[in-house]
Amino acid sequence: MRPVRKVMPFWDHVYELRNRIVLVITCSALFSVVSYVFYPDAVVLIQSILREELYVTSITEGFLTRLKTSLLFGIYCSIPLLGIQISLFAAPALSGSERFYLVAVLVSSFILMSAGLLFALKAVLPISLRFLRSEVFYPGDVSRLLSYTLYLQFFFQFIIGFGLFFQFPIVIIMLLKFRIIDTSFLLRNFKYFIGIIFLVSAAVTPPDIVSQILLALPMTLLYGVCIVLGKVFRMDD
Repeated sequence: MRPVRKVMPFWDHVYELRNRIVLVITCSALFSVVSYVFYPDAVVLIQSILREELYVTSITEGFLTRLKTSLLFGIYCSIPLLGIQISLFAAPALSGSERFYLVAVLVSSFILMSAGLLFALKAVLPISLRFLRSEVFYPGDVSRLLSYTLYLQFFFQFIIGFGLFFQFPIVIIMLLKFRIIDTSFLLRNFKYFIGIIFLVSAAVTPPDIVSQILLALPMTLLYGVCIVLGKVFRMDD
């Protein structure tokens, strides 16, 4: 006889979910505090990539920028924990194979997001900054006065955009896995997906063609990898 699975009462589920949400919020707050403490060191590193002086235009700008940046960083750092807690909450209702796929998705998501962040920080951002600061765009009598707050917004939007966009293969693989689409559909609509990739690249990167191409190219490669994986693991069957 199969063992009878114990059914947890509804309110126990609610309490468990509440506890997991509280844990995520608490960790987010802790990440924010740590970010606030080490914020000056991080800004020095971020500014070293730009290699120009930054300026503020109001007396409260420094404090508000530090506070908002620390809070956003704390929330961003807690996203993996949120995914883990949601997975643990849903795990008892899943079969063994479903749990395996869930873990694979979480691990792949973390790896791809880390790869996106590193790729943006080490490869694309320096090239993009050199392009945007080119003397071609600044007449001889124009000087740059770069905003401290706007540069930080640009920096974090840039690298986080790359980290999130690198989740694109996970979406494709899940659509293949659940038979919503198949590899034949991906091949037939290749040119449309590439167009979407370039449009999204333009939305999450600065308004320069260099950054857009440097993001779109690896996404196109990963799109091809998804098709190959779909064929190898017979996700069409």
